[in-house]
Amino acid sequence: MSVGKVLLILGLISIPIFLFLGIEHDPRWGFLGNFYLLGLIGSSLFIIGGLALDFMYKKSKAVSQNVKKCPFCANALIKEAIVCQFCGKDLPKD
Repeated sequence: MSVGKVLLILGLISIPIFLFLGIEHDPRWGFLGNFYLLGLIGSSLFIIGGLALDFMYKKSKAVSQNVKKCPFCANALIKEAIVCQFCGKDLPKD
């Protein structure tokens, strides 16, 4: 399971918890009762961060599937390349 999905799940689990803490706020707690608002903001950031990480992981995986290495200079090239753009040598057909 990717880090993005873990953050997304943590954010979704924590929102109802912090909403419950906000409803059950006891005025005797003073400023501690306001932590539910920070929890809601934090869990929202977990969700946004999780979605962003998951999106970036999928995009980087798609890019890495379209890349091969030059056998002469070991630089990354597009799979369809015929000549290495770095060392200028002809690439063998794979």
